[in-house]
Amino acid sequence: KLLLAGTNKVIIDDFFYVMHEEFECMTTSIRGNDVLNHIKYFQPDAFVYCITPESRENIMKLITPLGTIERKNLNLILIGDSEPCGDFIQLSPEMVSLTLLRPISASTIKQQIIKYLSEKQTLQDMKRDVVEAESEKTVEQRAADGEEAKKHILVIDDDPIMLRLIKTELKDEYNVATAISGKIALNFLQKKKTDLNIRLAFEKI
Repeated sequence: KLLLAGTNKVIIDDFFYVMHEEFECMTTSIRGNDVLNHIKYFQPDAFVYCITPESRENIMKLITPLGTIERKNLNLILIGDSEPCGDFIQLSPEMVSLTLLRPISASTIKQQIIKYLSEKQTLQDMKRDVVEAESEKTVEQRAADGEEAKKHILVIDDDPIMLRLIKTELKDEYNVATAISGKIALNFLQKKKTDLNIRLAFEKI
């Protein structure tokens, strides 16, 4: 789910007419109460600011309310020309999660946002898996207690939908972790041992 704001109506229209199958979208103004209420009740996965040349005052109208949200709960994506994006980043560099500079196609915007959100979700899953693993009994402890330990599987693929399907199918019998790229998989394997690593490869017909 994406919450959209800004004066770049062309890009905002693209989300509703070109990317509606991938994203559930809602628009808001840059007024502080509007932004915070929409984030609270819509609970978007990301806030997308389609920025055009703005005054410092208008930028601060948006930065101020967003600054009250915990960093871990805010994915702010900027889309616009380099100058207005640079002005925003200069005022609040730590707030921006992803910047997409124009000219850029709707297809590229879609791919980049999906990639960013998928990688962030994978990292969150990894952190959760590590925490769960640290709190669980070790395999040796389970064996000593006569319990059967679930095997650990890491599934690697660049399709987040496929990863989600496979994890849903296997989670009852296995401890399943997922990675959307080889880099993320290697990072995971440095922290946690698995019994099986699966890399999906499907040939397109």
